[in-house]
Formats: sequence, structure tokens, C-alpha cells
Amino acid sequence: MKTIMRSIVIAGLLSGSLSAQAAAAPKAFKHTYQVGTDVNTDGQIVQIQPDQDVPPPIVAILDETMKHWSFVPVQQGGKAVPVHSFISAEVEASENTDGKYAIRVTYLGAGPKLLGPKKGGPDKKTGPDYPERVLHTLGPHGAVAVSHLDLTADGKVVVTDIQTDLGGAQSDANKELFAAALKRWYERGSALPETVDGQPIAAKMVTDMTIQIVATITQRMELSPSMAVAYPATGGAPPAVANDLDEAQKAFLKQSGYSLDNDGTNSQSVLKPSMTATVVMQP
Repeated sequence: MKTIMRSIVIAGLLSGSLSAQAAAAPKAFKHTYQVGTDVNTDGQIVQIQPDQDVPPPIVAILDETMKHWSFVPVQQGGKAVPVHSFISAEVEASENTDGKYAIRVTYLGAGPKLLGPKKGGPDKKTGPDYPERVLHTLGPHGAVAVSHLDLTADGKVVVTDIQTDLGGAQSDANKELFAAALKRWYERGSALPETVDGQPIAAKMVTDMTIQIVATITQRMELSPSMAVAYPATGGAPPAVANDLDEAQKAFLKQSGYSLDNDGTNSQSVLKPSMTATVVMQP
């Protein structure tokens, strides 16, 4: 089911604490949060559980906006049952001409939550152990990988397929090394499943990952610990890094089964959107 593409506008709800933080930050920010969510038998969101490192002003924004979203009630055994899921929401702030900030909160999808390996794992790293000799051959747009995962009800992650686009004329051996590093990383991690009437359920997920070599940044300007924007110490524009996918990479993602639309199809979920319009908060 496609996300309903219209907006709800809420005026005058930006708190003083958020405005104060935004005033000391870069002119705009955008960040995606995956939020634990309880949905009742009517398909209404009744409670959210953001991660502990989400700043309180952002928690307030998510709590205020996500209650406007609803889902088709989930049926089991002929009756509606409650669901616990993880909703991905993009929070974007932009400064108006009067120096105040408008906030947009966009629904991106729902489903189980994928967790990476815990710190201090076998290789003491939190990211995949990509082979360095392959990393040094990547072009300005880097590498793109699409992974198909089975997530069990008890939280295990099983990789069923990984396809990689390393850019240029990369050998099959390099692609296999890259895919093997990703597979090890995913399967050392775990997942938090959705629950239906209190019972965890298995699911499937398609994920994408873009890998780029980025110049060292020596100065950071932060709105909060989880919403950081980095700039070079000399000031001016951020480093010249091709953050957007090129057309070949977009085509690769589609061919590999990854949806570029924010329609929730990359993650299997029991929740089907009923009303998930973008919410706009005006000062």
C-alpha cells in the first residue's frame, strides 16, 4: 500500500527548547528515526518509544505528529489485535525568512528493527570489515549493496542474497569479498521483531547500503548528538562528496529488488497504512 501523499499542517507547536537548539545549529537538518510504536485494535498509535539518545525536543515532535497517523486494524482469529512495530519517520527542519523553523515529519515505513553487531564483537568494529584493497578502487559515488534478509521471530538475521555494484569494471572476486563482509556483519547482528497480540513474528527485509570514502572532517556543528552536520574547519560548503545516487546506481537498486519509493515495501510489516500523511509543524 502506498503512503498517502498529502500534508497535515499544525501551527504554533514548536517548543521554545527546540527553537533555541535550532537557532544555534546549521540552517537546516534532516534525520530519520526508527521509533518503537504501540498500535491499538483500532489502528491508532497509542504510545511511542524512541531510542534513549533521541533529544527530548525531537521526542516531543514525534509524539505530537505520529498520533495523526493510523493503520488498518490487524486481524487475528477474526478479531482485531494490538501490534508493536517500529516506524521510520524522517524529521526535517528548515528555517523560514523570519528566522523561525518549520518542521516536516514524513512516514517512511514500518516493520521490524534491524540491529547491527554489538560493540566489542569478534573484530572490535561496529561496521562491516570491508577489504581495504577494494575500498581504494571505489569511484566518487562509492559502492551500493542490496541485501535480502530473513528475520526470525527470535531475532536472528539470515542473509539470503546480497548483490553489489562497486562501480566501474570491478572483478567478481572483489564483489564476492565485499558481499562476504556484509553478510558477516548482518549475521553477527540481530533484529527486534514486530509483535502481534504480544507474540513475535518472522519477517523479510530488503536493505540498501551505500559506501563512500569521505575526507576527514575536523569540525562538527551539532543540533543534537543524533543530528550532526559536519563542515570543514575552513568553513564554507561541505566536502565535495557525491551523496546522491547516480542513475546507474538507482537502476541497480531497482533491478536488485529495492524500492526507491517511500512506500514501506522494503520491509515486511503487518501494519498497512490507512492515513500516514506528512505532518508539517509551523511556528
